[in-house]
Formats: sequence, structure tokens, C-alpha cells
Amino acid sequence: MDIRTKLCNLGRNPSKHFRTVNTPIYKTSTYVYETMDEFIRDSQPFHTDATYGRSGTPTSHALQDAIKAIEGSQFCTLTASGLSSIVIAVLGLVKAGEHILVPDTAYKCSHRFFDEELTRLDISFDYYDATITDEIIPMIRSNTKLLFLESPGSGTFEVQDFRALCKIAKDHNLLTIADNSWATPLFLNPFDLGVDVCVMSLTKYFSGHSDLLMGSISCNDLQIHNNIHRAFLNYASAPSPDDAFLVLRGLRTLKTRLDYHEKSALEVAQFLEAHPKVERVMHPALESNKGYEIWKRDFTGSTGLFSFKPYNNNEKELHKFIESLNFFSIALSWGCFESLIMPYKLSQLPTIMKRHPEGFYIRLNIGLESTQDLIHDLDNALKII
Repeated sequence: MDIRTKLCNLGRNPSKHFRTVNTPIYKTSTYVYETMDEFIRDSQPFHTDATYGRSGTPTSHALQDAIKAIEGSQFCTLTASGLSSIVIAVLGLVKAGEHILVPDTAYKCSHRFFDEELTRLDISFDYYDATITDEIIPMIRSNTKLLFLESPGSGTFEVQDFRALCKIAKDHNLLTIADNSWATPLFLNPFDLGVDVCVMSLTKYFSGHSDLLMGSISCNDLQIHNNIHRAFLNYASAPSPDDAFLVLRGLRTLKTRLDYHEKSALEVAQFLEAHPKVERVMHPALESNKGYEIWKRDFTGSTGLFSFKPYNNNEKELHKFIESLNFFSIALSWGCFESLIMPYKLSQLPTIMKRHPEGFYIRLNIGLESTQDLIHDLDNALKII
């Protein structure tokens, strides 16, 4: 089936749900059993069917099945947010005394989790330059357990070579987790490149409407899944059935929305790249970007989030520029129908500062508005700085 046809049909089965077109919202905390044998069977620690509302409902299980079919994965666990998918995956696979390698361009809230929580749990980590491959080998210790990946990276939108890094990880018996929120499985399948675990923020493109929080964790190895599922149960991070229903609804238009996000964002990025007041545009699908060849090899498309750096980097001027826009709202999120903007100060990690001049960058989420209206809006606002 073509992906458009899949997205229209996955996660729904009218014959199982009173002939309703969409899988209903099952609101429950408690399931009842007719026999003790059924109760004992479903009480096993790694049983994945509905046993209690915290472990999932028929609505969330329908969404898990849909995501598995889209990604080509054997197992999927839904969590209460994108960040919680990272937290649960890491804590399910790493224990006290072990070591993690994290790209310096990882999502800022991932940084906060690593910086503030892992040290309390006696788990050590190092940040590495997201653009390296073989140079990471000397950073691997005897207790290194996990290599974290994110491509393109937050803020810089630098593309990692998943193929090379996953080969190094396997050669050194490391597990790999990749954050695939930007590309989604429609434009990148990390499992095809050797990744062990894929995490996503379903808050973003899968939802597409800025009205829910949810994350997913997928893998193909039973033992890895059992470890992650144990952490999921113990940290009690289940999403609500209402949100699962909304993500299922978002699936139906996912490809249509992504195609428009891609086309519109590229046009805006090309406009900015040619603008005399813009120093640099960081969009993986622009040939001027350093990681373009890797992006072209591994990805089948691009989405609507990227950054640019104006020549004028005065903070007050940039705030004036942002506040003068009509069609871009100031907000943290992305992947939604509305266009968003925020100033983005890159991490002060030494590895990033070597690659990028200090100062403010502007992050854009290109929504579903008219591309020409967005370009006209940016052009007018750039005139004032």
C-alpha cells in the first residue's frame, strides 16, 4: 500500500468497535475479569494488553499498532510526552555506573534531563560533536552502554551519519537510541540505518494541531522492549485515551500536511538564504548545508522546522523583528498547523561554539498558511533591523 492509503486505514477496525469509522475513546482505569486464569495471565509483568488504565486502553493500543506498521517495528510503547519517551527509553536501558554518549545538538530538554537527573542516578555521560563519526571511538569507555542520536540536531539542524555511528556502536556493543521527531518515519526510517530504538514526540507532526502531548518508543528486539516496558510501567507515563484518539485522527492527514510543510519551508528557506540581511540558513535540504549529502542519501524528504541567523544579532533588534511579524506566533513547539517563531541561543558547549558563531539564531516552524504570505511577512519584518 502507498503510505497515504496506509495512513487512512491504520489503527482502525470498524468490525471490532461496533462498526464505527474511527476507533472510539475508551475511558477506563479498571478492567474486570470473568476468571482467575484470565486475571493471572494479564497480571504478568510484561503483558502488553489492557490490564489497568495506566498500561493502556484499546484506543492507545490501536495507535501503537498503527505506528508499528508505519515504522516497520515489532514493538511500540506510548508515553505521556516526547521528553518522557526519551527519559523512559534511557532509564530502561542504562543503570547506575554506566556511561552514555549524547550529541551536543540534542533537544534542550534532553540536555536538561541528562544534566540534572542522570548524575543523581550515578549514570555518567559526555556530549560529543554531532558531526563526527570515527572520532567518537576514543570517547567510548569500558562502561559505555548507549549512544544517543538526533538528526537533524535541534537548533543547528546538522545531519548525523546514522549508518556510520550505528556500525561503530555495534562494533563496541553499544545500544543506540535515535530521536526521529523531525523527519518522522515518512521521511527517515532509523531502523533501516541500524538504530536499535526510535523515540518520537507525537506532539509534533503526528498530532499536528497543538492540542496534546505524547511520545512513542519503538524497537525490534524483545529484550530491549521488555526493559523499556518495565521502566514505562514503573514510571507510570501513560498517555490519555483522548490524546491517542486525536493522534489517530492526525494520522489521516499526516502525509498531506508533511508534503505542504516540506514545500513551503523550502521556499521560505531559499528566500531567506538569498536575503541580504541573513547571514546563514540552517535547513538540511539546502545544498549549502554541510550535511546535505548525508541528508540526501538517508532521508526521503524534509519537514517544516529550521533556523536562520541574521547579520544583525542585537537582542533588542531581534525581539523587535519577531514582535513585528503577523503570521508567526512566539512559541516553543513545532510540527503544528500554525507558523511559530522563537529566538534560539545555541548551547554553550565548547564543541558547538567551535562550529557556530556565538549569538542568537531564529527558529521557524513553517505551518500551513500561504507560503507567499509568510515570505511577505518575514520580508517586511526584516526591513526594520
